[in-house]
Amino acid sequence: MSYNTKCKTKEGQVEPWKGKNKNMKINYEEKDKVLRFEITEEIDHHWSEKIRRQADNEIERYVPKTVIFDFDKVSFMDSAGIGMLIRKIQSCKNVRRKY
Repeated sequence: MSYNTKCKTKEGQVEPWKGKNKNMKINYEEKDKVLRFEITEEIDHHWSEKIRRQADNEIERYVPKTVIFDFDKVSFMDSAGIGMLIRKIQSCKNVRRKY
């Protein structure tokens, strides 16, 4: 999935995730209320929980209309990563967000 619009935080800057996985950028486009997670590293059971927690925090922080996970640069995802993604889709559907 590719998303070409430049997304920015409320402060107007791209905000890299400050956790151990420095290969995930979180961007928010206020005008369209789009929250985008760009992940550039393999997603295994260690990282999927950290990504899930960070995604939950950012979704609660921005309350976006649309949430985008960009996996263009991910070379591997195990079943824990797939499970995390399915749970995020279900939770967004529960609050009627586009995903």
